[in-house]
Amino acid sequence: MRYEDDDDEDDLDAEDHLRRVRIAEHLEAVIGFLAFAVLAVAGIGVYTAVTGQQAWTWFVGAVVLAAVVVALWRFRRRLPRVEVRRRPS
Repeated sequence: MRYEDDDDEDDLDAEDHLRRVRIAEHLEAVIGFLAFAVLAVAGIGVYTAVTGQQAWTWFVGAVVLAAVVVALWRFRRRLPRVEVRRRPS
């Protein structure tokens, strides 16, 4: 015999899963943006070093951003996989 409460639990689990997948999708976008920012800041650091300017602040910024990317990446692994959505043919 099934009770209505069991159905509610299944709905909550499905909603929670979808919410976590959406969070994972957004987190992947943030990780990609920050990874690009790491490359840009490191590139600026290389440019300032080559031109003889003070570059250590740019390199420190790149390392800090890289640490944030790694931390977000490790958190991302705890979330469910994001499946590729295909359009119906």
